[in-house]
Amino acid sequence: MNRFSAALLAVASALAITACASDHGTTPTGPSAAAGTSGAGTASTPSLVGTWVSTTKAAPASTTISLAACAIQMQIASQTATQATGTLSMVCPNNLNLSGAVVAQLGGATIPLTWDGTATQPGLSSCTFSLTGVGTQLSADMFHLTYSGTTCMGPVQGEDTLRLALPTSPAPAPTPIPTPVPAPVPAPAPAPVTPPPPPVGLGADAIDLSRATILNSPLNLASWPITTPITAVDIRPNGVHVDFSKQSGADRWPDITPPGWDGPLQWTLGMVLNIGGRWYASAPIEFWYGLQESGGPPQDYALNWFYDPGRWAPMTYHQPAVGETIGFFACAGDCRNNTAGSLSPVKERSNVVLVTMPGSGGARFTF
Repeated sequence: MNRFSAALLAVASALAITACASDHGTTPTGPSAAAGTSGAGTASTPSLVGTWVSTTKAAPASTTISLAACAIQMQIASQTATQATGTLSMVCPNNLNLSGAVVAQLGGATIPLTWDGTATQPGLSSCTFSLTGVGTQLSADMFHLTYSGTTCMGPVQGEDTLRLALPTSPAPAPTPIPTPVPAPVPAPAPAPVTPPPPPVGLGADAIDLSRATILNSPLNLASWPITTPITAVDIRPNGVHVDFSKQSGADRWPDITPPGWDGPLQWTLGMVLNIGGRWYASAPIEFWYGLQESGGPPQDYALNWFYDPGRWAPMTYHQPAVGETIGFFACAGDCRNNTAGSLSPVKERSNVVLVTMPGSGGARFTF
């Protein structure tokens, strides 16, 4: 997510319509990344270009494959005044995967869709399918989807509401539809590295970060020296604010301008989650100097922070429950989409602190 995305996320959060993505605008609060090219909307049909993800919670499996039981991702790569094209994939119970090309006919109050692709399931032969559906764009970032039909692995029917996901870079050019593959498996955790003890007064990690699996952030993050303690975490209704000494002053962390950006970033906010008895950590929320809060409302962390399974599974879609123990940390520079740490000028971080997940009203924690 670029500074343009982060600023719009803060604005969208204040309007209570934050989603996994919505950087289709401008903001006066900070620099933005270079705009990408995408499809065009019309007065009657706003642009659909982007990645849309399901919002319905998974339901139990049955003899009929219901959309409510599947994790859905629809990516619209191009759009004209009369037609939008892209890909649609579903990950359903029993490791059933459906993926293929989707075509939407534009111009009316509702949007007829066709979906042609391949269904796969471990231990069974794959098969092709051709389904039909209807879409209705509820708003700029909400899309209602209905599908029905039959595949060789069972009937598919139902409906779901999709939300536009936050892209981290301009939309890429359309690419050939890939052969369906099983859901990505996180890379094995690197060999534990014992970080140097922090100087007296700088705090210590509340968990052993060297035993956590680092996703989509510098893989050697645990060995970075702790040079600043977190003194407060303020989980607000519209974003997270963190206090630490390297934020400002003569000794603050230096800025860096990532490639493709027109303004600098200073630091990145990370979260630590315990999933299935194992700790996972990633720093996806980028801050420029002076930005006070970001990340959206507490009830939307899964949707806003870790929406892409290709980068963050199994943190993807893990919404911390009220009362669950979660962690926060800060790292210097841009630690998102950067496993080598090359966009951190000083390769320093804060300690990891643990808090209790609050409700939508938020809470403040001091250390």
